[in-house]
Amino acid sequence: MGNVVFKTILKFGFAGAILVWLIKRGDLDFSLIETVLTQYPLRVILTISLILFSAIGTSYRWKLLLEVKSQGKLPGKKIVGLTWIGLLFSSILPGAVTGDVLKVVYARNLDPTLSKTYLITSALMDRIIGLLGLLFLLGFFSIINYQDLVMHGPVMER
Repeated sequence: MGNVVFKTILKFGFAGAILVWLIKRGDLDFSLIETVLTQYPLRVILTISLILFSAIGTSYRWKLLLEVKSQGKLPGKKIVGLTWIGLLFSSILPGAVTGDVLKVVYARNLDPTLSKTYLITSALMDRIIGLLGLLFLLGFFSIINYQDLVMHGPVMER
């Protein structure tokens, strides 16, 4: 337990040192964040709520995919954490799948009976299911807003 606490303190210390360094260099400016928070607080709350809802939904979807081959129930809290790790590294590392690769590496500890091939396939299937969901939403809202889309030009009507 002490080792975990030490690692956590070390991680937060490293992150804090990077933030202090960026602020001292002038590369990090919080004035825009303050402006947005004071002028549009409801939009900020809505945006954060949608991000949280999306991450939890994605975690649940991946949990269902993993439990197909798992020996038992997997802890939802850990899967949400892995999803956040994947989202973070997909944002900061080059390539869209680097976060998924790290997520799969950490997911190996969830259930030792899950093979590496299945973990990679589950992450790929999760991506495909998410893409299909986005395409469905695109089609649904295009049908609802068809007249507005056609008004933008005759090419859109074809």
